[in-house]
Amino acid sequence: MPTSEDVMFITCVSIQREHRGRGLATLLLADVVSQMKSRGVAVIEACVQRPYSERFSSGPERVYEKCGFEISERLPDLSLMRLMI
Repeated sequence: MPTSEDVMFITCVSIQREHRGRGLATLLLADVVSQMKSRGVAVIEACVQRPYSERFSSGPERVYEKCGFEISERLPDLSLMRLMI
């Protein structure tokens, strides 16, 4: 549940192993950003496991950074990522 209607939180970006390395996660995330922008969302946040591990489905930081997200806070095992639309 978002804290407000103009803030959304991404919990998962995952591509099956055999399809990785083709830029699909970046395309998927860029499409989500585009859809959220058209719905009036002002901020998108995500919690990303660090270092990247396939055991978690948040995806690597670099995927979010390619879509304009910035690190808003670093915790011991997580990066909080934010995109202001």
